[in-house]
Amino acid sequence: MKNSKNIGLTIIQIKKSNELKNKKIIVQETVVKSVFKKKLKPDRVHRQIQKHDMGLLLDLPYSITQTANHLPTPDWFEMKEKADVSIVVPMYMSSVEGIVESWDFHNDGMKVELIFIEDNCPLKSAVKIVSTWENRIDEIKKPIGKIFQSDTTQGWGACCNIGAYKSSGKFIVFIRPDSKLFPGWLTNLIQIVDQPEVGAVGGLHVNEKEDTVYSAGKEWCWQDFDFLDIGMNIFKGKKITNSFHMNNVPVEILQIGKRESINVDFMAVKKSNFLEMGGFSPNLFSKKWSNYDFCLSCIEKNKKILYQPNSRIYIEKKEENNNKYENHGEAYFHNKWINSGRINNIVSDKRTDPVNVIENILIRRRGCSGDVLIAAAVASALKLKYKHAKIIFATDFPNIVRRNPWIDQVISEYSERQFDLFFNLDMVYEYRPQTNILKAYADSVGVSMEDCKMYLATEELDLELPEKYVVMHSSNSSWVGRNWSPIKFDQISSKLKKEGFEIICVGMLEDHKPINCNIDLRGKTSVGQLATVIKKSMFFVGTDSFPMHVAQVFNIDGVAFFGSILPDTRLITENIRPVVADGIECLGCHHRKPTPCVSTNICEVGIQECALGVSVDRMWNDIKKIIEKLSINIKKI
Repeated sequence: MKNSKNIGLTIIQIKKSNELKNKKIIVQETVVKSVFKKKLKPDRVHRQIQKHDMGLLLDLPYSITQTANHLPTPDWFEMKEKADVSIVVPMYMSSVEGIVESWDFHNDGMKVELIFIEDNCPLKSAVKIVSTWENRIDEIKKPIGKIFQSDTTQGWGACCNIGAYKSSGKFIVFIRPDSKLFPGWLTNLIQIVDQPEVGAVGGLHVNEKEDTVYSAGKEWCWQDFDFLDIGMNIFKGKKITNSFHMNNVPVEILQIGKRESINVDFMAVKKSNFLEMGGFSPNLFSKKWSNYDFCLSCIEKNKKILYQPNSRIYIEKKEENNNKYENHGEAYFHNKWINSGRINNIVSDKRTDPVNVIENILIRRRGCSGDVLIAAAVASALKLKYKHAKIIFATDFPNIVRRNPWIDQVISEYSERQFDLFFNLDMVYEYRPQTNILKAYADSVGVSMEDCKMYLATEELDLELPEKYVVMHSSNSSWVGRNWSPIKFDQISSKLKKEGFEIICVGMLEDHKPINCNIDLRGKTSVGQLATVIKKSMFFVGTDSFPMHVAQVFNIDGVAFFGSILPDTRLITENIRPVVADGIECLGCHHRKPTPCVSTNICEVGIQECALGVSVDRMWNDIKKIIEKLSINIKKI
């Protein structure tokens, strides 16, 4: 098969069985000799353009998983070794002839993998990908790529994110499938993207038929309330009517420079930077607005957006923005960047129309008590930024945010008429699992993490607390890597008692209870009463959980078991000493999962070393350091 075009290729046809209620996938393997040679004649498919009111849509109008099925391909195509650069090609209706015909197999010695993501394409693009590459099979010395297919249409940004998670390279290049590549295009991109201050790099897009500039980066234009393509629609802040011809372009078009945005049909990023930023926003199903959002986010975080004219591609025609969620993407983008004023200090074109006065700001974080507590911390920073605005907070845990001095109102039901700005923090951290949780929330609303202040109101309880006690929380969650043995917590409790401490056990009734606790308050306190118990304690011992975050609110010293979770992503203060297994390569498995990351239910190596391998002595050593610190402070008093 590898060296002949006449032998039929093996097609993996994934079919859904209507007879199975659990929607199991049946894989049927069929040998077909000429299927890739036949011209496909599917019914004409058009994406329906659905018009929405320009009022902001409060919820995502679609459901995405950011997962896709791996499609087995012939041995000559399927690349298995690690790459230096991953080329991610999201596909819906486009063909791949452009990339295939212009592909240079040398790439200056870099190992390159091509990752195609078919987004439930009606034209069955996955079939066309292999058949098109088969035309150059004699030149393929090593396998070149992988193909993934989504069962549902997830959108351009989600496809790019999927490709990024599946990639093995240090660098990722997102590229339009019908692009034709100039010689040296990849090397010139990679040379400047590997700089710490760079967020993304784009190249020069050339109109193939007319040999004119299609895009040399983008500039914001307040007249259009949009980014315009430099060299085709705008140049040096002035709109132009005709594209520059490549034989007579201004010298600036041929120079490396900073941009406010670049064309995402041809964008290079460092994988670590891309994942740390959470990739392309799932709130923006539209390709156009996802592009703008990512570039502005980079600049806001002091990452440069660069343009590299020596890296070029041919574009045959401009794609129309006919996505049915275009209005939603525009409304969401305008809310986040324009209505908030965040774009004003980023773009060169200065705003001349009156800036809207922000009177009401709605923040939403529905679930997860610990995450609600941290999400509410952005209210203080928003009050500092929008001094006269009323902050409204929507959540399923109102008792956590009530009496917060920076939150004016706590609600459960609302409409778009109630606010000028809306910040949906649901799933923000889950889509950025490699980022500190508070930083993810602060970035989302456009404030500094340092200006965010955690707050929790206390409430008196009808109980005389011991003079010298430690709060313990031994949680029993569904996360396989985050549960420490209750027997080990019991041993810690015994050791603390020998040191003269009494033990108060907190949490929910279904949590583990150390046998040796003096007072069991599981399920017996309100949020405010729990806050009082932890605030008055000597220190905290437990797991990464809501009580641990409460300890952070009051800067209470503590030791917390994290298991598979990377502590830097969850800790806000330096008072909590994290406990994780030492020297295991799989640590942080949760953060490597495709987003959104909600929980880790299956151990990827099967032995749960992150939880089972942590000894009592490991945690006790950190507890002793806190006890020593307390002893020193008492002596000083």
